[in-house]
Amino acid sequence: MSEKETLQETVNKLQNALAILRDKENDTSDKIKRSLDVAEQAQYEKTAADAEIRRLKDELERQHLKLRDAIADQVYPNF
Repeated sequence: MSEKETLQETVNKLQNALAILRDKENDTSDKIKRSLDVAEQAQYEKTAADAEIRRLKDELERQHLKLRDAIADQVYPNF
């Protein structure tokens, strides 16, 4: 095998190794992007759930006050 062939073979191996590394880098980058998207979606859903919990608590408090007023009206009708 001539020196030129040896060098060409080495270059080919290095190019293949580089292509494999680029593929792995792209795969890793895609996985990171998907993970970030999932985390962002989870944060959005948590924020929405927290807002819904606050709304429901407020509604429950309003209903509780209405019930308390209705009971008070029945117990003390002339007040």
